Amino acid sequence: MKDIRILTGKPIIPPPDTVTALFAGTHTALDVSGITELYDRLLPKLKLHTLPKAALCIQERKNILHSDHYNPDALLLCAMLTIGSSIQRLIDRYGADGDPLAASLLNAMADSCLFAWEEQLHSAMLTLCREKNCGILRRLELPSDLPMHTQKAVFEALDADRTLGLSLTEGYMLSPEKSMSLIFELDELAPKKVPRHDCGKCRHPRCGFHSSVNLQIEQIRTDGTHTSPRTISCKKGSRLFDVLQEHRIPVSADCGGAGTCGKCGVTVRSGSVGVSPEDKLIFSEAELNQGMRLACSIRLEDDLSVLIPQAEETAFQILKGRTSYVPLAEQARYAPGSYGIAIDIGTTTIAFALLDLHTGICAASHTAINSCRAFGTDVIRRIQASNEGKKDQLQKTIQKDLLRGIDALLNQCPAQTIRLQKIVIAANTVMLHLLRGYSCEGFCRYPFSPVTLEREVLSFTEAFGASFDAGTPDVILLPGISAFVGADITAGLSTLSTRARNGSCLFLDLGTNGELALFDNHRLFTASTAAGPVFEGGNIRWGTGSIPGAIANVSIGEEGPSVCTVADMPPIGICGTGVIETVSELLSAEIIDKTGKLKEAYFEKGYPLANTMSGKTILFTQRDIREVQMAKAAIRAGIEILLLTAGISCDKIEQVFLAGGFGYYLNIPKAASVGILPKKLVSKTTAAGNTSLTGALFYLAKQTDAVLSELAADAVDVPLAADKHFQELYLSHMEFEKIT
Repeated sequence: MKDIRILTGKPIIPPPDTVTALFAGTHTALDVSGITELYDRLLPKLKLHTLPKAALCIQERKNILHSDHYNPDALLLCAMLTIGSSIQRLIDRYGADGDPLAASLLNAMADSCLFAWEEQLHSAMLTLCREKNCGILRRLELPSDLPMHTQKAVFEALDADRTLGLSLTEGYMLSPEKSMSLIFELDELAPKKVPRHDCGKCRHPRCGFHSSVNLQIEQIRTDGTHTSPRTISCKKGSRLFDVLQEHRIPVSADCGGAGTCGKCGVTVRSGSVGVSPEDKLIFSEAELNQGMRLACSIRLEDDLSVLIPQAEETAFQILKGRTSYVPLAEQARYAPGSYGIAIDIGTTTIAFALLDLHTGICAASHTAINSCRAFGTDVIRRIQASNEGKKDQLQKTIQKDLLRGIDALLNQCPAQTIRLQKIVIAANTVMLHLLRGYSCEGFCRYPFSPVTLEREVLSFTEAFGASFDAGTPDVILLPGISAFVGADITAGLSTLSTRARNGSCLFLDLGTNGELALFDNHRLFTASTAAGPVFEGGNIRWGTGSIPGAIANVSIGEEGPSVCTVADMPPIGICGTGVIETVSELLSAEIIDKTGKLKEAYFEKGYPLANTMSGKTILFTQRDIREVQMAKAAIRAGIEILLLTAGISCDKIEQVFLAGGFGYYLNIPKAASVGILPKKLVSKTTAAGNTSLTGALFYLAKQTDAVLSELAADAVDVPLAADKHFQELYLSHMEFEKIT
């Protein structure tokens, strides 16, 4: 039986400004000037002759759009609403009695009632969507988006003749006239709000309500070819960056659209757009004349056509776990055909591994980009987005990434019958909060107070909001230590040998949030420091992720710079390792001094490293150097605070483990020359790889609950922001050491 929701409303008082706008579209200023008195006279009759009623249901797309083959199982929200037939008879009577002005105004008042009735139904529509765990992606208008005969399918789906007393003409028009149908496309990741009528598609251009503009988008691929144009109707005054994000069109933005990174450049091909102060800071006069603008600075006031770079996110160089076999503890061994999945949710990337729980062999692995990048490249901007009402969107985004990754992992073993027993997830505390849909308010001020740091054991549905047909696995979220030293660090520390944990060793994960841990004779001290996204290419003028064409290695000789790129592709920007090597080489060549100041010849525009295929010069700027100085000073000061807290000197450190992708590819001597590490620790430093994923694998294979619990309980977390010595050390390490 169909699930059709039938709703009735109370008489509606049409908003006078809405009535005026509708009436003004077909009348002169002289006619409009006297409508207030007439409105007051007609209002009592309008209330007597309107009966708001509506029917709603959710249908699969294939049941409504029979000839449409695009995602036929997608869901549509269908609605029909009416204010009855009596009002139309009253309008016709005024016309027949020779009072066209009253008839026209009453017609505008009735239309306004119909629009207001739709507004009142929005809460009911959203309730219906929530029951299906969906939001509303877009509104499909008749006849601009869909042919008029679609109205017949909606009419039949809602049994509108029975539920609402409506009929349909041969031309697919509804009767009574003051009725309308609505169709919305649903999606799990879409916002929980109802899109308004798109005036840009309206067949009544003089209605006075036109407040939409058309945005045409083409994307340019790295090979120079363009995608097919796509047109989006947007609310006038919308910010281009927000429109692109809403429609899931990736655009680079380290700052999350705050207007500070200069990465969201687009080219305006047609339409008028002014030049903002931010545009002038980023683009040359020639580039501005070519139409280059920042997406975050463009307000859509008129129709616009833009060209944007297509994000090559699938090409990221992502560090997978290096473990191919994990010895199984006997209590962790299952029957043949039993598997577990280990997942590391990084700020930028996500890594998956499938472990055979009978043999200990890693049967498959998979990597993906963390789609939460669209909300900001660092956790601070994601915390802000969550607290500004995007918590549900962030949760759905990460859940969808994980479901796709799990599916891709299992598809690598199509011939095997897989019984999934466990899924173990390691991630920083913020990403786990976003996955669980927890409030991020506690991350905003000191002392930071996350909702939980404990290990959580969930069902598949509780964790991912979806069902699963290959077993009933427990989903285990590993415990963390503090708000900014999370389960990824706890997992990584559990992979260190007992000897390392019982001696004196340093563990560093150099990402956006630099996490530090120091073991000394069974004692564990931890800290986190806001290094910023520099180590991942963020906040750097030509910074980019580790994608083909990113400059990863730099040397500067007498003939100038020489660079190597990821995958040996033509240069497109600079990734994190390239940033550190550039600074090291500039220091060695004495192109920058110990304060970080570039030589006069390069101070204003920056030092040229290479040219792109389009002939643009990739520059390393004075501001880029300052970003590196702040990041390396934060890490170095954090290390020294941990040493001071433990009461030991740097000489006592026996081993240093660099975790994560940046640490794995980093040239350690050059990192020390920049000042990230003390030079005396270079020979003791080892790249440890993706220790978070390895730690999750260890949990599957060894059931390391006791080790993780002990680490989380025994750790002394050192709040650097509250340490009186941190600022002093930070400032002292802003300068570079002389390279010998």
